[in-house]
Amino acid sequence: MVVFFVTVYIPVIRGEEKYLRSHFPEFEEYANEVPRLLPRLNSGTGEKGSFSWELYTQHREYNVVIGAMVVLAVLLGKMFWLGN
Repeated sequence: MVVFFVTVYIPVIRGEEKYLRSHFPEFEEYANEVPRLLPRLNSGTGEKGSFSWELYTQHREYNVVIGAMVVLAVLLGKMFWLGN
């Protein structure tokens, strides 16, 4: 999986960044502030940027957790049902 990820996604990311740099001059500043793949747990600059439960519920992000749990339940059910 790691080899697949590196061979597919790294060139895609570089191509997207090249496009964004050519169309949006402010992208360079953004790219310097935001990690490429893994999110930071803090804002990195000491500015306010912590997790907000209010925004979490406002944007209904809990739907992702619900969806992941449904998919997991289906896969586990299928595994146990077909495993017998």
